[in-house]
Amino acid sequence: MSRASQETRIVLAACHPSSAAFDNLLTSDVRWDRLVECVRDLGLAPVMYRRVRDLNGDSCLPETAHKALAEAYYQRASVNARLHSHLERALALLTQHDIAVVVLKGAALAEPVYGDIALRGMEDLDLLLLEHDLERANGLLQAEGYRPLEWYRPAAWYAKNAHHLAPLVSADGAVVIELHRHIVPPKSRLHVAIGELWARVRLHRIGSTQAFVLAPEDLLFHVCTHQVVARDFVGGVRTLCDIAVLLDRFGDQFDWDLFVSLCLAAGAVSHVVHPLTWARELVGASVPDEVLTQLRSHLQPVPGHVIVDRLATSMLLRSPTDSSVVPPWVTNALLGELLATPDRPVNAAWRVIKGVASQKRNGKRKTG
Repeated sequence: MSRASQETRIVLAACHPSSAAFDNLLTSDVRWDRLVECVRDLGLAPVMYRRVRDLNGDSCLPETAHKALAEAYYQRASVNARLHSHLERALALLTQHDIAVVVLKGAALAEPVYGDIALRGMEDLDLLLLEHDLERANGLLQAEGYRPLEWYRPAAWYAKNAHHLAPLVSADGAVVIELHRHIVPPKSRLHVAIGELWARVRLHRIGSTQAFVLAPEDLLFHVCTHQVVARDFVGGVRTLCDIAVLLDRFGDQFDWDLFVSLCLAAGAVSHVVHPLTWARELVGASVPDEVLTQLRSHLQPVPGHVIVDRLATSMLLRSPTDSSVVPPWVTNALLGELLATPDRPVNAAWRVIKGVASQKRNGKRKTG
């Protein structure tokens, strides 16, 4: 790689399961100000701090860079500790009323997978419940001071059209909880057997209480499909880090046959093969050759898949706040549309163009 990409190589090495990826990278000519800004924007500053500290590489860092990374690590630890406090109280409340809960997304990755709540950012708390428990849980949390957020859509819309109820915000406005009935939205067109997912959940201690977490295979499925469904491509290297850490955490325990069967049954091959390929190529995730070969054998050899791979690998490390050329949400939309109709890339581009025109007319866009 070129000299200009050295900071990028360090970012990717921080996500790599092996510390050997850092060999000969922490040299005196690293542009630390640029590197610190980059990992902050990508949500990877705590991961970078921990990796450099564990390698005793902090002696290579200028004092300002070391201080900035340390501050990011401890700030994230503080934020996540507050979120975990709310999570523990919510879990205790729901468990007291015999409501089973599966913890999803960031809270299911930070401590259970990364082993350190500071290493994985969390924006809100996502909880999966059985359908018949949703309204009761919603009422219990509202009785504790949570109130529905309806700035984007009314609560009735979520109940009919989304895979979760209207988000609930705590009385102090600091924490948002989403109560999910499913792990994928109806618009995704994925066919996930939610009952089978519940049959595989595992009990995990979270602070002073317990909750269920997804089986490793279901968790990887959710991590991959969420990146595609949520169109989290620009700055989405954190998802690749999640994949690499998850596979390193479970190692030989991971059932690849089960995972492939889940993807095929759900019609989610294109949703998982791209994130898995990026994670293996960019951050060294332990994805077997035969798994990728088997999954790709179910993809049509159409232009959209090639375009997605070429665009996404350059976008994954782009700052989500960088709008210098094309706004990130436009790029995310284009990649998402290409994956939705990979055999019709021109149609995908046209849908994005119409969407951009519509946003300009309406003057607003959902960002949450």
